[in-house]
Amino acid sequence: MSRKAQALIGNRPIASVTIETATASGAVLVTEDAFALPEIFTVQARHGRKTCRVMWRNPPKVGILFEEA
Repeated sequence: MSRKAQALIGNRPIASVTIETATASGAVLVTEDAFALPEIFTVQARHGRKTCRVMWRNPPKVGILFEEA
């Protein structure tokens, strides 16, 4: 099940993304420009925000790891 979300820097949206798959530790995002996302950013979905780090890029997909709070 995919969900729409936003990639943010601070409170500023930088890209619309789709969360394709997610686990407690990370997710796979689909976006128009996989290289437009910085190495560290925040993902905001319907149920909250998580800071994440890019682990891999294979356009149009980006693998992210959620950072510890």
